[in-house]
Amino acid sequence: MSDSTQPTPSSSNPFAALLGGPNPFAALLGGPNPFFAAFGGDLWRKGVTDHMARVQAVTDEVARVEAQGMTHARTMIDESAKLAQESMNYAAQLSAEWRKVMFEAARKSLDLVHPGSR
Repeated sequence: MSDSTQPTPSSSNPFAALLGGPNPFAALLGGPNPFFAAFGGDLWRKGVTDHMARVQAVTDEVARVEAQGMTHARTMIDESAKLAQESMNYAAQLSAEWRKVMFEAARKSLDLVHPGSR
């Protein structure tokens, strides 16, 4: 073969033939891309396109479920914060009531020991 009939390989990508670029084996194998010639380029492209569409549908569903989970998590966090605040308010109210009961019991005890001391 002379230099004029040999294709020049792609310097930027050695796999250019598989990706649709010039194929240095085209003259030997009788076609532009032996993979597509052997397996049917259109059939392979349709299979890959269909697979990509299914993967896209799955990832869209995962994103929807993830968003739903985040919404539920935010709701649970908000409800937990409300519960914590209500618990703290109840603890403060209970503490105030215990102080009232304690001082009332102390006053009654004092009245029993020393009647009329008030």
